[in-house]
Amino acid sequence: LGSSVRKQPPVTPPCPRPCPSSPRRAVPCPAVPCHDTHRPAAACGCSWCCCRLRSCLPGSARLELWGPEEGLQRAGVHGRVGVLGVHRHHSPAPPVLGAAVPRRSPALLTLHSPPGPVEAPGQAAVLRALSSRLLALAADPEREPDPSVYLALRLAGEHDLRREQQYLARLQDAFQHRYSRSLQAAGDPWHDAAGTEHSTSTDVEWLETGRLALYLLGLRATCPPPEHKPLRSLVTWLKYYLEEDWAGSRRHGHPITSYYQYGLGVLALCVHRKRVREEVIRRLLAAEQHAKFGYSAGSAIDTEAVAAMAFTCLEQERLVGSTLAAELRAAVHGVRKRMVEAQGEDGFFGNVYSTPWAMQVFIATNSCEAQAPYGRAMAALLRHAGAFSTAATLAQALPALHGRSYLHIASMRCEEELDTLTPISPEPLSELPGNKTVRLVVECPLPSCPQRWLYDHAVLAPASATLLDVLRAATEQGPPDFTFDTQDTPQGPYLSGVLGLEAQQQKRKYWQLLTAPSTSLQMGIADYRPCDGETLILRLSQW
Repeated sequence: LGSSVRKQPPVTPPCPRPCPSSPRRAVPCPAVPCHDTHRPAAACGCSWCCCRLRSCLPGSARLELWGPEEGLQRAGVHGRVGVLGVHRHHSPAPPVLGAAVPRRSPALLTLHSPPGPVEAPGQAAVLRALSSRLLALAADPEREPDPSVYLALRLAGEHDLRREQQYLARLQDAFQHRYSRSLQAAGDPWHDAAGTEHSTSTDVEWLETGRLALYLLGLRATCPPPEHKPLRSLVTWLKYYLEEDWAGSRRHGHPITSYYQYGLGVLALCVHRKRVREEVIRRLLAAEQHAKFGYSAGSAIDTEAVAAMAFTCLEQERLVGSTLAAELRAAVHGVRKRMVEAQGEDGFFGNVYSTPWAMQVFIATNSCEAQAPYGRAMAALLRHAGAFSTAATLAQALPALHGRSYLHIASMRCEEELDTLTPISPEPLSELPGNKTVRLVVECPLPSCPQRWLYDHAVLAPASATLLDVLRAATEQGPPDFTFDTQDTPQGPYLSGVLGLEAQQQKRKYWQLLTAPSTSLQMGIADYRPCDGETLILRLSQW
């Protein structure tokens, strides 16, 4: 390999030196992640080679092992290499999109984490293109910074460290003012913000359990880590949010926000190795055991996945007693089993957007190699990579596509990393000539609605119009008059009201988007482009 190893205290190699360079042979993938356990020579010939070439690729339940020289060439790795227990520095093969061979940047803001699954050449090209696209979207100053975007950038295999630092600064500006004060100095923010028992829109703006949890996860992925005092204040705020969020259960039987956000809160505290009251954990565990994660419009794979990762983290970090740990382990096993049973013939767990969350569960529990459904899901996501076109959907998909879960954040440590990623702006969609006609239907099947059918009319719009454009066109056509309201979110505009009927977080009401007869749209109103003659349904629903 021709280059030196950084001087470290002597380390006993876990397998014979040098690694055997005999003809490659196939052996079962190890069940335990290589970065956690040193395997004896008899298990895989050379533990270091085993770690580097470990794979969870689609359809691959076995691992080919080579000697170091051949293995590094096949894996596209070169640079300074050390034995297990010594810092290893490596950089990948030349970028697949035609750039020059990268230079490693100084370790200023860098991160090292356990190696993820090795990617096939075609997969690597797709992942690099998606990461570059997300990087370009993150650089848009008009977009509100989103913690999940920063997490996806930090969990990737390649980075643009300067742009990531700039994005982190924007995130800190967005959160600093709100959470710079202690709870005591802030008084009682719940009453200040929520106002009355019947307040709705204020609840959405104030209680941001999930968003604060994602921000804390993002801070855990920074190097150098943030100062202790501001971090302690954020942790206190998140614990406060979890208690206030659960206060809604006394009246409604569920958190004020959602079990998804509540689960993210528990996960974020665990990743920061902060102890959580057992009652807080058991609330989430009881909801999983009694199947309370589902909602009327579909499955709850994303919620189950977040809860399963939180349970796995609590057990791995030994933040709970043995009895509760056993219950959490059983719950995770049940979640994984249900996901396998629910996988469709298309390879998806639920749909293309919920599948990455399910895959994170297999990754977090080190069971991707043993589960053929994981490989089918990975292959399905790669086939449908074009579905991830917005910053929110890219941030949701990329960690799993890179073989990482949010639990990887807990084991990250500062080290040299690849500063090789460059942004690629997506090509603007071409404007189609002419117009199209879309039938717009508004339904309200809830008992509180004055009638079920509130609007049913054809709307003329430009041929390239999005659903948001169609709604705007409907307001200019009539009678009858059509009105709607939106709220800006990091994921794009959110449909908050139609014909004066508001989505109410506290009452678990939202506007469901469907295409006739009853297929839920998997994109937002600013992203979905209906076809000519399509019927779109806006249905006020409850989850």
